[in-house]
Amino acid sequence: MHSMWSFTETTHEVAESDLERVVAAITAIIPPDFCSEELFHPDGYDDLVSCVLDAVGSVGVRYAAVENGIARFRTYCAVNGVPQPTTPAQFLSTFSDHLDDEGAWFAANLWNYLRTSTQGGVLKTFAMQQFFEILAAAEIETAQDLLDNITNAALREVLRSVKGQSDSVSIIYLFMLAGYRDGVKDDRMIGRYFERLLGKVLTTPEKAVLLMAVADQLRPQYPCVDANMLDHLLWLVESGRWSPDGR
Repeated sequence: MHSMWSFTETTHEVAESDLERVVAAITAIIPPDFCSEELFHPDGYDDLVSCVLDAVGSVGVRYAAVENGIARFRTYCAVNGVPQPTTPAQFLSTFSDHLDDEGAWFAANLWNYLRTSTQGGVLKTFAMQQFFEILAAAEIETAQDLLDNITNAALREVLRSVKGQSDSVSIIYLFMLAGYRDGVKDDRMIGRYFERLLGKVLTTPEKAVLLMAVADQLRPQYPCVDANMLDHLLWLVESGRWSPDGR
């Protein structure tokens, strides 16, 4: 069967044998309260600033680092009487005195010193700043604005030009945090799951359309299910945050 992935507007084949194997594997672990239990609903934000902080900050680290970063950002704003910015333009305006040091001030005061990659990477805070500049220039201010640009290849290409974003993991995840339902955060955890289960390496679009097809199969029993939720379930299991056997 073939499925079209809206993120790239390309069609990809889903092997029937792969679909059957993944459906069986997920059916074996998906809990009865999948739709009603909040744990199984993926993270998302109403404001685009939080979406960017999480999307750029989360790649290659334990998620606790992101939770700590979000908390630190919000605490800084509260303690210093700074209205917490919710749009890229507001962020750039609020911190306009600290935009010329490649993210160093942001790292020291709002987030951490982690980089987009261990070799030749930039501070993630600098990448975040660049995301804000790109989105503000495109007049994208809200999560819905971003979703309205899901097929905007030119926007994605500019975001990919930010150092450390060439594989698009953060970019796809940014759209997922804004509410995109057919995404897959193609990090090491989702990658190792499919390699272990199928014995081969899938591209990001192949993983996305495969999870979309699995969701279609499971929806009669789990009406809420979509690719994003299945991606989150697999992350919970692979990261050790939840186990189907209760351990």
